[in-house]
Amino acid sequence: MEGQAPHLEANAFEIERVHKYENTPRLWFTGPTTMQHGLNENETLWTDYKLMRRSGVQLRRLEFSLLFSHGEEFLRMIMNGNSENSENSLALILLFAWNFICPTTMGHMFPKIDPTATDNDVPFIAKGREQFDPQWNASIHLYSISDPAFQAVCATTYTAMSLLRLFTMTPNSYLCSWTQIKDKFFASYGFEFPYRWYIPSKESLEEICSNFKRNKIFKNGLTGLLYMHEKISIDRELRDYLFGHYLECFNLHAFPLFMSVGKKLQCDAVNLLSALLTSCPQQETALDCLQVILTDFVYCPQENRCLQTWKYARIFEPDCFHSLKTWKCMRLVAVLAHLVKLCQTVCRYDGDVLHISALKSLSAEELSDCKQKAEMIHAALKERKG
Repeated sequence: MEGQAPHLEANAFEIERVHKYENTPRLWFTGPTTMQHGLNENETLWTDYKLMRRSGVQLRRLEFSLLFSHGEEFLRMIMNGNSENSENSLALILLFAWNFICPTTMGHMFPKIDPTATDNDVPFIAKGREQFDPQWNASIHLYSISDPAFQAVCATTYTAMSLLRLFTMTPNSYLCSWTQIKDKFFASYGFEFPYRWYIPSKESLEEICSNFKRNKIFKNGLTGLLYMHEKISIDRELRDYLFGHYLECFNLHAFPLFMSVGKKLQCDAVNLLSALLTSCPQQETALDCLQVILTDFVYCPQENRCLQTWKYARIFEPDCFHSLKTWKCMRLVAVLAHLVKLCQTVCRYDGDVLHISALKSLSAEELSDCKQKAEMIHAALKERKG
């Protein structure tokens, strides 16, 4: 029967292509397709325009005087916390990130005005501090790369951008990454991180993480950063490292794992989808959602999806791609995680891919079964390719 998963034999595994997946683009295909699919009626549709109607922290270009004078105060806040004025402190993270200094041009990365701004955006800056010191009141392009003040601004805006990870990352994970983040600064800018005394505290990071998730004004303040992140190509790899890879596909582990396996094996996406459906027939709804993402969003961007902001949809609307949410398809995620290991490929997740926290709820027997299915899929895909 069409749409029904083929039977999985105990000692043999053959891929029977599933008809409804036939119009899925090949994984390495980069051009547009003509097929359009609708999401499940229970899913929420996402378009780039959905970033345009969310009022949050007002993002704007700050004078160099303010960036420099607030810099040390900002870092000490991250170290020690600021419970008396926590909203203003958290807003500074977004404001400093918007004023990020591009290592390639040594100028501002983002424009003066946030293209996603609304009339109801909330301006934040420490009261009484918008007074410019004449010696620093000049365009950032007029400062030398060796100027300590310039290096300080680079460091604070870079740190702020890395803190955007806390919208989805745990404080412990961020702390474990800090040394690497600091080393990346030197590799990117060519000079040492100037604030040698700075070490973020777990307590302060926990407070930031909690407020980011609880208060919509900060979450909505992300919209301009994400919009411009997708629009600007310069230093994209660094921005992905600092925050992009951590915010995209939130709780959709199956998608990046699927892409890692497909690209490593250079296999037809239909074959991989069909193989997964054969081995995990109970995950059909999740696989259907994955196929919609491939066909409607990744490889067939309509005008209102061209910036690929769908990757951040679940930060703002948890019902987007709900069927592919990790806790709803843990066996599929486990099979894909084992496939990543078998392919000896890398993916966006740090450390052992099998340590994805959601997989801890699966028993040892279930994980062993998923590993066996991954081994059969891997062998069948390699044989078909050969």
